[in-house]
Amino acid sequence: MSIERRAAAGAFWSFGATSAERAVGFVIFAVILHFVPVGDVGLVALGSMLVELANTVAIGGAAERVIAADRGDTRSEAGSFWAQLLIALMLATLLWLGAPFAAGLYGEPRLVWVVRSLSAMILLNVLVVVPLATLTRDFRFRAVGLMSLGATLTGAISALPLAIHGHGALALVVQRLAGVLFFVVAVTAVARWRPRARIDLAELRSALRFSLPLIGTNLVEYLARTGFALIAGLRLDVVSIGYLRVAQRLLEVLQEVVVTSISRIFLPLFVSIRSDPARRYEVAKRIMGMMALTVIGCFAVAGAAATPLIDTMFGLRLQPAAPVFTVLSALGPYIVVNAFLRPLLVSAGRRGQMLWVSALNALTTGVVAYLAVPYGLTALAAALVVRGFLAILLMAPLIRSVLGHSVAPLLSSLIVPIAGGVAARLAVLAVEQIIPADWPGLLMLLAEGSVAAAIYAGVLLLCARSRSAEVIRLLQRLISRAVPG
Repeated sequence: MSIERRAAAGAFWSFGATSAERAVGFVIFAVILHFVPVGDVGLVALGSMLVELANTVAIGGAAERVIAADRGDTRSEAGSFWAQLLIALMLATLLWLGAPFAAGLYGEPRLVWVVRSLSAMILLNVLVVVPLATLTRDFRFRAVGLMSLGATLTGAISALPLAIHGHGALALVVQRLAGVLFFVVAVTAVARWRPRARIDLAELRSALRFSLPLIGTNLVEYLARTGFALIAGLRLDVVSIGYLRVAQRLLEVLQEVVVTSISRIFLPLFVSIRSDPARRYEVAKRIMGMMALTVIGCFAVAGAAATPLIDTMFGLRLQPAAPVFTVLSALGPYIVVNAFLRPLLVSAGRRGQMLWVSALNALTTGVVAYLAVPYGLTALAAALVVRGFLAILLMAPLIRSVLGHSVAPLLSSLIVPIAGGVAARLAVLAVEQIIPADWPGLLMLLAEGSVAAAIYAGVLLLCARSRSAEVIRLLQRLISRAVPG
């Protein structure tokens, strides 16, 4: 199968499987939250973010090294596995011992058992990073998506009875642990990968040298994307953190479905064509154009209908999360550029530059979060959006240096989608003045979502008809290449 066909199949199945898994996961999340106090949501969110911070370090770089290596290079695979396992053991131990300190820092004694319980995820995740990378390298996204769906269902089945019987925080912890355990077993069975028992010290050192810049990148990227809530949490109570987490979770679901599911193919795709600069530039323009139209549109429509969306899925008690999500949804353009930049730099061997960009993103995000949070969650979200747009200006020269061509055609593809998103939001604000306030939440969601989608599509037809048609044709080709017959 050609690279194009394999990439098309990978993109198709990654998007489809991830969409199904996230849709099911989102519904499960909504159901469980009907039985879990907002404070418990904030508590487990704090613990999860601390563990994810360590987990980001533990698995950083291993997948990229396996994907970038020659197929069948078992020495590289084994070296990556043992290097990451060593790091994971140290981090899990550090988290276990440091849990009381974290509890004192945030003023939440229950954080001790939450962090210690979730720390097992670090060791579980490191067991799958290499076999999962081999599946990614082979574009086997359908299998990965189905396993993710199974993990989501396993977590739900394990957690729901506990949530119904009033064990809110425990239910959320069990949900995560059960899901990860299922995923470990499934990936190990499907990939049929086992590490070499013999540890090659030279290969271990090589793996660490490769991984360290990416570990740093992953760490600071996590802080910039989600971990900033840890800094904000120093000045918030767990209930406010719960509202912030709900808004973040909605944003993450959108990002995972319409960004992460597709961006998984970027690294193996850029690696496969890195010796052909002209082709890489043409592929980059198409990728950016397609992502800009679809991603920014999805974010804009969801953000415009945030109020009825929160009401329908979670109930009125979580309504304070709606304006926060509405503002955060404006991060679409930044998310598009950031998702594009990382695989581009890694495929070009510029991991150090990626680290510096990510570090600056994390630093500025942390400062913005700490300074803005006293003014409210919505003000915090607005400050993060402004910071995101400024970060795009920093990324542009790097993209140009890698591609060797002007970055203007890529970034200009963001303009019309942004205008469409603004128009969609203004249209929904006008509609809200007409719709009776006593309409059911689901009906209001359908009305506002439909208006937002129609206005966004209308702007594209007026201002970017040819590019929209090209994206549609590209999607049709992807589907025809991905689905036999």
